[in-house]
Amino acid sequence: DGSQYLADSEKINLGTDEDFQIYHDGANGYITNTKGEFQIGNSGTGNTIFIQPKIGENAIKAVQNGAVSLFYDASAHANAKFETTASGAKFSVGDGEVDIYSTGSGSQASLRLLNSDTTADNTVSIQLGPCNNVVGAEIRARATDDFTTTAKRDCGLELLTRLDGNFVEALDISPSGDATFAGWVYGDRFINSTTS
Repeated sequence: DGSQYLADSEKINLGTDEDFQIYHDGANGYITNTKGEFQIGNSGTGNTIFIQPKIGENAIKAVQNGAVSLFYDASAHANAKFETTASGAKFSVGDGEVDIYSTGSGSQASLRLLNSDTTADNTVSIQLGPCNNVVGAEIRARATDDFTTTAKRDCGLELLTRLDGNFVEALDISPSGDATFAGWVYGDRFINSTTS
């Protein structure tokens, strides 16, 4: 049938110095590159590369000039969990929470959202959409100074809620820690909107 057969651990060696090897040791298969980069490319009609731990079940899908997608148990979950986009990346979850774990010790930043622009009044925010994929609230950090130098780099925090379809600034915390509320605060005592 034209097939070539090699015994266990016999290698296909490519390159003058046997820089690239393909073989099977009877238990596992190996592709080994010992010099330079190891590049996998596809110039075929589909222009897509798949990595499948089990035949028919994608773990990684890379599309030419398009998304790179990561899958979890593709036999049970057809949609990618993580996918790159033209503007960044997105990830999808089913029912339940998203967990972010830090493997370090002590106090540290486990999640950082950064804006590379250095001018004053720039913002970075987390938007929350509790229903129907519509944003209902937003936590926003605002730069109150130019961040090109390390002199001040002051930043405030804002909390916005959605009322009658419009976003309303419910709470504004200045860099010095003063808080301004848009309405009443209820607790052991009433605080009006002018109280910090």
